[in-house]
Amino acid sequence: MTGWVESCRKIVDTASKICNIASQIFAAVLTIVVAADAAGRYLFNRPIPGSLEITELMMVFIVFLAFAYVGSKDGHVRVDLVISLLPRRAQSYIDCLDSVISLGVMAIMVWQSVLYSLELRRSGNVTAYWGIPISPFLWVVAFGCLLLCFQLILRILRGVNQARSPK
Repeated sequence: MTGWVESCRKIVDTASKICNIASQIFAAVLTIVVAADAAGRYLFNRPIPGSLEITELMMVFIVFLAFAYVGSKDGHVRVDLVISLLPRRAQSYIDCLDSVISLGVMAIMVWQSVLYSLELRRSGNVTAYWGIPISPFLWVVAFGCLLLCFQLILRILRGVNQARSPK
């Protein structure tokens, strides 16, 4: 790949790794919250108030901050029973098509998350127990999907490069 594409890949990969670390931290904190809630509920008959809300909101960080990192490692689920039987060049074209479709879906998710976040902010929508505004969490969704979009663009460029190579 060209120098500027490689530079972009390094930046996107670094951002993806940082977001993945943040996702792991949220997962660890969530584990502690759930364990403390269960212990409080069953040992002391005193669960953590609003723990379900906390769990739901933290899941946004856990899932969407890890999206791009998993994409960079080709870790998303794919079924390739038929595709694996095709020649390498055909596999590259299908991989590109798959990435283009995924990019379209993720771009729509970014766009709609931003629009919905703005709508929720305008309406003042908050969680039921703690009254936490929901709007900022949709920006996390949008950011995670946008970062995955960048990974998909790099994957498309890599796939086009592989498909054009004479191998």
